[in-house]
Amino acid sequence: MTQCIGIESFWFARDLLEQGQGWRLLSAHFIHANLIHLLLNMLALALVLALYDRVFYWSEWLVLIICSALIQSMVLYLYIPKVSYYVGFSGVIHSLYVAGAVRLVANAQERAFGVVLLCLVTLKLLTEGFGQGISVTEK
Repeated sequence: MTQCIGIESFWFARDLLEQGQGWRLLSAHFIHANLIHLLLNMLALALVLALYDRVFYWSEWLVLIICSALIQSMVLYLYIPKVSYYVGFSGVIHSLYVAGAVRLVANAQERAFGVVLLCLVTLKLLTEGFGQGISVTEK
């Protein structure tokens, strides 16, 4: 009997990572819990790309996306054991937002705008950290 590969084969699943399914460290960021989750992530990604279109080359975007996805998965795996499952691009989007703001801060002409953006993302993350936030991936 042929076994179908479903979306479950790609999400971050701690128990399956421990069985050697390492591809999940990257693939989990490219699947979503539902259509709303996907659309919100794609809207946020479009906004970040529009905001920083002149800040990074496409090759840099690719490296940032892959590295931030892998780092975030490793942090979840190593330091946040209560997270058993994870899907979505939100963490990567936040990393891109911060990376772009840091690049702007490094440019004397864009420094003030970069600082404002860093303050805004920090405020957003702090308010989410102290509040309930929105979770579409909890089980």
